[in-house]
Amino acid sequence: MKNVIVPAQKKGASFDVRAEVQMKDREEAVYHYSNCREKLLHISLWGVYLGETPETFILTDPAGNEQHRAAQMGDCVKIHLPGPRSLHGDGADWVRVEQITEDRNKMLDEILTAITLRPCANPCLKSGETAHFFDERSTNTLIVCRHKTVVTSSIHGRNELMNTETDWLEYLRNLAVALPAKAGLSNPHWKKLAKALIC
Repeated sequence: MKNVIVPAQKKGASFDVRAEVQMKDREEAVYHYSNCREKLLHISLWGVYLGETPETFILTDPAGNEQHRAAQMGDCVKIHLPGPRSLHGDGADWVRVEQITEDRNKMLDEILTAITLRPCANPCLKSGETAHFFDERSTNTLIVCRHKTVVTSSIHGRNELMNTETDWLEYLRNLAVALPAKAGLSNPHWKKLAKALIC
């Protein structure tokens, strides 16, 4: 199922990280998956799960108004990263919730929930310029899955290309953030989130 949900890798960098936990029986696994699914969908709490500030990830509606609920397709996420701040993002990087997928395979006794995020413009501004260090071809897909008594979480980065369609100040900022990310230096952070989603 994951191969269908995760966008195809065409150009740029990519990564895959995964964490899993073995439950004692199916009943416990079903209950645990349900909790992990809620953690995945409540994006504004991801920073808390990571031991960071609640402002690390802020869920907003499509107009940029902060929300305290489960994510919905079309929502945006305001991300405060360490390092140089995005001028076009009002100090943050922005992504849109492009897809939320729920899938079940009764024969395999498997169920999953996935969220795909894609860089987007700051919805609070009218410029329409992508406010992220990667361009709009890039995606991150986060998945929680139960297969029988095993619950897993995985995060898949695809087509990670630096956002170069911007002014020179933002270009330099994107360069400073994107190059380490493409080199895999952000993978420990993603691994930490993958583990946090199923703890």
